[in-house]
Amino acid sequence: MEPRLLNPIDEEGSWWRVVDVVGALQGREYYYCAAGEEVTLMVEDDERMCPWNNGCWKLTVGDDGLATVTLVNSPHPPAAADVTLGVRALASLWAGQSSATQLKLWGLAAGEEKALVRASRVFATPKPPQCFTGF
Repeated sequence: MEPRLLNPIDEEGSWWRVVDVVGALQGREYYYCAAGEEVTLMVEDDERMCPWNNGCWKLTVGDDGLATVTLVNSPHPPAAADVTLGVRALASLWAGQSSATQLKLWGLAAGEEKALVRASRVFATPKPPQCFTGF
């Protein structure tokens, strides 16, 4: 458990938001998964700020540790998504700050346990982001 989450005072100094799902997912490296590993994310822009992010996105990791992302179906896909989450939760998963299993525990993501564990591994980072000072 992240100790800062136990503190009821909001002292976080870094806020992230994914504005371009494809650009964000293709723009980072995936460290702890094999080439060809896939995860399908149903992303919902719950604040309706970037409606182009809505949809079911299939992420496939390549030999180089980078991913290709394709739109499976938009905006209402069949039950093809491994993980369903809002765009704000995606930012935390994308940055490696929170795992998919943690997000589900907090009510911010949905999916079957195996899929959540796989997504957690795909998005894991060697060093999660930290912000020690507010700005």
